[in-house]
Amino acid sequence: MNVNEALQALDDAVRSSLETAKTQGAKAFEAGQFELAKHAADEGKTIEAFVEEVARIKRRWENLQNVSQESNLSIEKPVHQGSNNRSNDPTNPEALIQPILRILEDMGGTAQRDDVIERLEQALLEELRSSNEESTGSGLPKGWEEILISSQKIMVKRGLLNARPQRGIWQITPQGRLLLFERQ
Repeated sequence: MNVNEALQALDDAVRSSLETAKTQGAKAFEAGQFELAKHAADEGKTIEAFVEEVARIKRRWENLQNVSQESNLSIEKPVHQGSNNRSNDPTNPEALIQPILRILEDMGGTAQRDDVIERLEQALLEELRSSNEESTGSGLPKGWEEILISSQKIMVKRGLLNARPQRGIWQITPQGRLLLFERQ
């Protein structure tokens, strides 16, 4: 799936969610369930804002494509310098980005940092144990917390995680979701 297809799929999915919220709100209103109707309307407003964000991302991507075509450049997936072929090494902060985003998406897009890390550790524990002979008593490599902090900083810097949600909360951004769609 290329970026344009992923963006269109995201746009379609978000618009479908908006229509569902509108339909549920209308049905609740007709049934006299005004509190439920208000909740659906509030959800619809939130989804509408997300629809606008997706539209902005699509426009930015189109502009980037136009610029690259005008200058005969090819937009490809980035190759991260200094990775030394450690893309699957769980002690490499870059290697944790995709699993963290997937876990966040599976948890609804927003979750407690500790819950995300717990799921990540469960998913990677065997790999973590074998990749680093020096580990903590839990089987995690020494410096695990620093690796996680580095991953978080990278994701925030790239716009994949919300930079300022509530303390202790991780939240995926539209760009983070796009990255997941793109790499499926």
